[in-house]
Amino acid sequence: MKTDVDATSMSRRTGGSRPVTALGAALVGVGVVSALASHTPTPPDVQVPTVTADNGVRLAGNSVANIPTNLLQTIANMPAVEYEGMNKTSEALENSSNWWLYIPTNVIGFDQQDKQKLEGTTLMMVPIPLVAQANFEQWWITMAANAPMTENCTGIPGPCSDVFYFDQYGQVPTWQLVLGYRFPEIRNTIDPNHETYTTPEGKVVEIQPDWSGKYYKLDPWGPQKAIWETLTQDPTGYRPAPTADQWLKALNRLGKASWIGLNPNVEGTYCLPCQLGGIKGAPDSLPKQYLFGNYYSFFDFGQPQTEHNWVYNRPDYDEKSRLDYIEVRNGQDPKVQQQLLADARAATTPEALRESTAEFYKNMDAVGKQINENIAINIEGLQKAFGVTLESGQDFLDQIAESFGAQPKSASSQPRVEVRSQITMSSTRATQGYDERVAPSTAQNSAAPQAAQAKPATRPAPTDPFSTLRTQVADVSEQVSDAVAPLLPFGQHSSAHAAPGKHAAVDGFAGGKHRAVGVHRAS
Repeated sequence: MKTDVDATSMSRRTGGSRPVTALGAALVGVGVVSALASHTPTPPDVQVPTVTADNGVRLAGNSVANIPTNLLQTIANMPAVEYEGMNKTSEALENSSNWWLYIPTNVIGFDQQDKQKLEGTTLMMVPIPLVAQANFEQWWITMAANAPMTENCTGIPGPCSDVFYFDQYGQVPTWQLVLGYRFPEIRNTIDPNHETYTTPEGKVVEIQPDWSGKYYKLDPWGPQKAIWETLTQDPTGYRPAPTADQWLKALNRLGKASWIGLNPNVEGTYCLPCQLGGIKGAPDSLPKQYLFGNYYSFFDFGQPQTEHNWVYNRPDYDEKSRLDYIEVRNGQDPKVQQQLLADARAATTPEALRESTAEFYKNMDAVGKQINENIAINIEGLQKAFGVTLESGQDFLDQIAESFGAQPKSASSQPRVEVRSQITMSSTRATQGYDERVAPSTAQNSAAPQAAQAKPATRPAPTDPFSTLRTQVADVSEQVSDAVAPLLPFGQHSSAHAAPGKHAAVDGFAGGKHRAVGVHRAS
């Protein structure tokens, strides 16, 4: 499989498989063909780094008697939480700087600043800390996995040596994130050599992705568990609401930060109309067209341009050393137009057309074989993810049952005012289903950590009002496994009857076609 992937990468540079690459990207949108990349499991002896997060608290100590108080506190605290989210969003926009510039904080794909922006906007739109954190964790992990920074296109419309760069998106199916996914080692594709960057406004910000090489596992019921935790946890107290002056300052800061990001009239802009209006643009900002093995730009009208693409606080380096560097010919030059016509005539001879047709059918055959393989992989993955989802749902029911049996703290022991903004349940607990204080165990046939449960040792077992429902859920799981088993390839039928809790055998998938500067593709 690796040979096929490398051959596709080589043909992309020569333009031989671009139509097929585009077809592959389109097929990714079909649910049954979630990924056209090779699926290479992690060797059992590899130590997979886990997510670092604050230690969580198991929900067993919570009580439904806390719901009225928590409901009132949650509603009353919404203005303060939204104010916090607005300031976080403003800070993220300031760190990202101008979106029209070719700088390390504005990389095509999901970068470190995109994660910060998503965190702030999520808290601003969902002003309930635990629920916002649970949703943020699921969203950013999904986006980072399926919209990675790509070395062959660090900026649009240029530099971008591959017009089909987007075929690297959508390569990690959702079921794989549920079973567990390890990100490849990746660096900022514009500046892989430095940990920080000083923006044109003078802010020093981190630019390397903090998820590089780490293992994540999404809990399908994470947001629902976060809602229940919010309602049943020990009350955290009321937070003071922002004053009118604080709101005005926060809104003013958000407006200025948005203008910093969206203003196209800056030197080195990628805005073509702005360039025609007299603003100096980056040399590679002009749209490119790939024709007959070469790149052309037909938008060079003699408008002023900067010396480099990276204008502000640029380290001294040879731009031609970029992995996405390509030579672009000026389509307005009469000599270039003559060469383009000669290339067009050479590419449309009968012999050339026969070779192109043969190459097309060869690539289509390879795509068909890959689709067949991925259908089997996705069926098995969906089945195992369904089992993990049921297991997480059963754990959620356990937590609800324990909440009915827990005794709330007395009113005198509950804090009345809490000024700090502190999440009492970690994102790891809300989104991944286990506490960091209990080290995830390692399955026998997988390098990926499994979800460990921290059961209280001294709490008496509460009455379980959901035992009948869990029995029904287990029966449904078994029936689905029996129904799916005949669809699996020969030799995999036995796995269809595994218990839901043992369905994480696909953990350690390093799939997708993530690329990183100076780092080989995960294999």
